[in-house]
Amino acid sequence: MWFEHARGPWPWRYLAEQSVSLNSGQLHITLSILNLDSDPMPAGIGLHPYFIRPQGLWLNANTGGRWVTLPEETGLPHEREAAPQDLGAAGHDHCFYGWDRRAEFGGGNDLAISLTATPALGNLVIYTPPGEAYFCVEPVSHVNNAVNMAELAQAEQMVVLAPGERLQGTMAISVRPA
Repeated sequence: MWFEHARGPWPWRYLAEQSVSLNSGQLHITLSILNLDSDPMPAGIGLHPYFIRPQGLWLNANTGGRWVTLPEETGLPHEREAAPQDLGAAGHDHCFYGWDRRAEFGGGNDLAISLTATPALGNLVIYTPPGEAYFCVEPVSHVNNAVNMAELAQAEQMVVLAPGERLQGTMAISVRPA
């Protein structure tokens, strides 16, 4: 799938592409964005899969910490803090930085789902809304609202693509018995 964006409210031209494949029992989703403009362009990519929330959800991921999101500013990072112990608990809506690009989760259905990502997707949003039958584990290239934040580590920032330059990342999902 692809989409070509002309100049408009977003003042740069770009080509966004997504490919989906099944290889060796894994689902692979690749995103890319190519700067078609004659000027450098800030860019970022991310995948936002929803999963059915099993009873007794557990979620493991190694991160450096998280950007706390305030309830009144949904999705917007406020300050850094250490990552909580229980990543599967209800109430998360945070971007985790320093992610090693591996996560695993499961619950009462005796299955474990592994999610891995390529280096371009080095941050992880975890969204576990209270009372909902779903949750999200989202590999992203940058911290939420990075375009408006000045003091971020390089791995948390949006990249600036030169004309003709591409940003690409892949997420792989596999399932195994828990």
